[in-house]
Amino acid sequence: MVYRAVLLFCFVLLSPQLNALNCPERVFSKEEIAAKLSDLRKEHKQLPQPFSQQEDKLTRMNCLYVYYEYEMPKSSGKSHEFTFDSYGELMRYYVND
Repeated sequence: MVYRAVLLFCFVLLSPQLNALNCPERVFSKEEIAAKLSDLRKEHKQLPQPFSQQEDKLTRMNCLYVYYEYEMPKSSGKSHEFTFDSYGELMRYYVND
C-alpha cells in the first residue's frame, strides 16, 4: 500500500502535464525588472529607495519574479524584496529593517 502511495506521489510530482503552469512566454531579465522598479520609484514616493551601496538579485518562482536589494555590507541585515507578476507589474514589496 505504501509503495502505491509513493508511486502515485512521484507520478504527480514529476508529471509535466499536471505541474505545468501556463506562464506567458515573455521572460524578464534582471535589468528589465530593475528598470521597471526605477520607473515605479519615480511615480510612487512611498516605495523604498535603493541603498547607497547595494547588491541585487532576481529569482523566478514559477511565474513570479522576486527582486532583492541587499544593503552592503550584508552584515547590516537590511534588504528590500519586490514581487512582480508574470507581466512585470509590481504586486507587493517588503522592507526588512
